[in-house]
Amino acid sequence: MSIDMDQLDAMGESFAQLATNAPQQVKDRIAKYRYYCGLQHNSFFSFSNVIIEDLSNGCERFPVRVINDMDKTHLSAFKYANRVIDEHGLLNLPEDELAKCSCSSNISCIETDSCDCCASGNRYNSKGYLIADPQNEFSSIMECTKLCGCSMLCGNRVAQKGATFPIEIFRTTAKGWGVRSRAGIPLGAFIGEYTGLVLPESLANGDRDDSYVFETKWLDDQPICIDGKPAGNFTRFINHSCNPNAKVFNVNWDHKKSQLYHVCIYADRFIVKGEEITINYGSLWWKSKNEVICKCDYENCLYREVRTEQTGQSQERAEAQTDLTEQSQ
Repeated sequence: MSIDMDQLDAMGESFAQLATNAPQQVKDRIAKYRYYCGLQHNSFFSFSNVIIEDLSNGCERFPVRVINDMDKTHLSAFKYANRVIDEHGLLNLPEDELAKCSCSSNISCIETDSCDCCASGNRYNSKGYLIADPQNEFSSIMECTKLCGCSMLCGNRVAQKGATFPIEIFRTTAKGWGVRSRAGIPLGAFIGEYTGLVLPESLANGDRDDSYVFETKWLDDQPICIDGKPAGNFTRFINHSCNPNAKVFNVNWDHKKSQLYHVCIYADRFIVKGEEITINYGSLWWKSKNEVICKCDYENCLYREVRTEQTGQSQERAEAQTDLTEQSQ
């Protein structure tokens, strides 16, 4: 039997075009199947219109690709920053206020019982994944600092080293831009830090668009916010879900003052390759966005309808049971 190679090539091109025009939900489902089948990203089923090869310009360990298979929309301009930007000097505290341990450089602090930074218990296992701690689920995580005697190989230095699991930014069907994994992400693995401009609340609550504002820190009883709109990293594109697969934790590696923490995102379950990464924005965010409708498609979604004063009380009861990240706000 002879094979017409021209006809076969035409069939392949037709299939590729069909895949490109498929709804995003279909693409997401195929991506999950491809992961389970062990297919590589550049296999025959690959359909990606890469509009930016590396949004981070080398700031991350991996290129942050931007993919749009949906429309002609491009990203709005912003400054990529993999650390918070403190233009107002709000976090400039004396170095003597920096926490430190006296551990030696040839051991990992998670392997000893005498580390001051791990005094409240180890939060990471030997692989660098967050250890579930039901009694301290909402507490901050204390990592070793630059003054500690341990080396950068210490097992209590995870989030401060930056993101390690590759991700990409993609255009969703109904939620604008989103973030999805390019590799399987284990439960408890660090995904990324929410970065942006560090601002006092007085500036953050002015005429700014607060869609990217994260109220996170308190200094001398004054709230400090991170505004991810003018500057930030890939985490600024992470969407909300009422059934998220990632969770926000407070992580400190700078100061003795535990309220001066970094906003860090960890996998709340195993995230398969090609799956969108989501967090719960928290009830406070949704209360300030009554006209915004959630499109997470979770069967028990709390915000799929416009909120009113009449629906507020019943939603508050539900939020009290399902809000996974308000402890970080």
